[in-house]
Amino acid sequence: DFLWSVLCVVLGAVLVRLYDSVVGKAPQPEKRQEKSEEKCAPVESKYSFMLDEKTFESRVRERHVAGEPCVLDVCEKNILHYRQGQFDLIFEDLQEIGLPPFMVDFFRCLLIARGASKAFVMRRELVNYKKVLYHMVHQYESLSDELGRFLSLFYASHRQVSESKKAGHSILHRELATMRGALNILKDARGWTKQICCVPRFPTPEYKQMFLAGDTGVWCKPDGMICQLLLTHFQGVVNQSTDKMRAIIEEEGWPLKPELPGQRIKCRICKHDYSKAWVHNYVCWKCDDNIRSTGKCPYERDNPASICPHTKKCFSCQMVSCSECGLVRGDGPLVRELIAELKPDFVFFDFDHTLCSTKAGAQPLVTKHGLNSDLFKVLTTHPNVHIITRQNVRHKVFLKSFVDFHVQMNGIDLATCNYTIHCLGQTKPKVTKSDVMISIMGTDGSKSAIFVDDTVREHIAPEILTIKNLNRILFSTNDYSVRAPPGTPQPLPPLTDIEEAVKETQEKETQKEKAQEKETQEKEETQEKEDAQEKEDVQEKETQEKNTQEKENTQEKERESLDNTQESKETVPSGEKVEEVTPSDNVEEVASSADKDGEEAATDKVEEIASSVEEVVSSVEKNGE
Repeated sequence: DFLWSVLCVVLGAVLVRLYDSVVGKAPQPEKRQEKSEEKCAPVESKYSFMLDEKTFESRVRERHVAGEPCVLDVCEKNILHYRQGQFDLIFEDLQEIGLPPFMVDFFRCLLIARGASKAFVMRRELVNYKKVLYHMVHQYESLSDELGRFLSLFYASHRQVSESKKAGHSILHRELATMRGALNILKDARGWTKQICCVPRFPTPEYKQMFLAGDTGVWCKPDGMICQLLLTHFQGVVNQSTDKMRAIIEEEGWPLKPELPGQRIKCRICKHDYSKAWVHNYVCWKCDDNIRSTGKCPYERDNPASICPHTKKCFSCQMVSCSECGLVRGDGPLVRELIAELKPDFVFFDFDHTLCSTKAGAQPLVTKHGLNSDLFKVLTTHPNVHIITRQNVRHKVFLKSFVDFHVQMNGIDLATCNYTIHCLGQTKPKVTKSDVMISIMGTDGSKSAIFVDDTVREHIAPEILTIKNLNRILFSTNDYSVRAPPGTPQPLPPLTDIEEAVKETQEKETQKEKAQEKETQEKEETQEKEDAQEKEDVQEKETQEKNTQEKENTQEKERESLDNTQESKETVPSGEKVEEVTPSDNVEEVASSADKDGEEAATDKVEEIASSVEEVVSSVEKNGE
């Protein structure tokens, strides 16, 4: 009410000033001007209370509604002394302080257009619904007690019960079980409806939101809901039945016999026909279970590993969220809610089908595409927003001009928007979204961030999972209401941005050419080294072969000389003197060839020939004897 009063003051002052300016500038005769001044005087005195804060406050306190405190004194202690729940109370207060009827009508139209009238109607309906549930709970409890008394007759020990009556007993027991289940649901609905109606009238920072949900899932609900307890129980029953089903299939084989009648559908994985009851989305129960057991989704293209290890459900096709995995599925309001609650240091957006309605890397057009209203609000208010997209790097200037155009179109100063666009398409070396996030956040985990993307593969990438303090939101929405009016021409990027983009492209091409030249030079140097090494290896091999051949020739000559000497000794007649052959004679001959074969080879050969010569001499002496 205080805010409405202040707004009335401002509007009244504006109207008075406008009226004075119009009357003062009108070229009229002196008599008419005197009459206009006479008419203007009471107007100024009538609404003069709106021109001064103290005067306005004193007037409001004098003319406030009787029977309750002044609205300017509202606080947590006296909030219960004010009337509430009616839309007309607002206009009653506005009329009491003396606002003219046309201003009151303006405020009425304003509040109706902004949904205030609907909010009052919804609150009234909710209160009445709570009362209806209260009476229905009592009626169900009464009927349950009556039916329980009827069933007690069947348990009397002295009364003989026929078979027909036993059948009636089972029917009544089933009806009683259904009634008690419905009674639990009614109590649950009535209890939480009462909690909603008991939300504090005075806003306090201690109040915590009880429910948070959207079209894509539930993200916050209070503990102790009977519906949630029943859901958990039935989920356990389904899990036990699934385990029994696996055991039966392992024992009897698949498909189970007898097969169910009805339409038969072919499984797109195993290519067999099954009854309609066993096939969902052209995948049979067995194939579905086998693929899910590996952590992959059986319905998404290429079977991504999008199965939550805690809930055993798919993030994409079953629209689940998991706080333990740090991945939730939501829309724009959820993003704003989490940003307000977590207060992250950085916010990372995808562009295609997340911030903008573009798809598959298409360049945005103002006549065709729009921006999501909630993410656009975050982009213009959060101090550190980064748009990371796989669009071509050459589209960066067009994406920036598209976003800047919508920012200016909504009357927002570009200087207050702090966002950066990162285009990863056609970049060399290849850069991933995780690389950009790590370069911004660091690896120590001291900074927190929220990552918003519409593709589940981006969220489950191994590189993304290693980033600390990163909350992921699988985005899904059809709200792209921030659009330009029809016929708006396509904005062109500023020449400076185009020049920078061209310069950046030229620099990248230059760097690419230099890298190619460097790589070619390195290859040539490597090839030259390999050729030189190969030449050295060939020369060394030829030298070794030459030395080996010379050694073999020398050995052959030595063998021939030894054989000739032995033959000459054997042909000498008895009685003739045999010239004594000493090792030194052959040693001198071998030593003369040492210069050619080398000192080491000559030494080895000398020792070898010396030993052979001694053997020849000893044999010759024996023959002589």
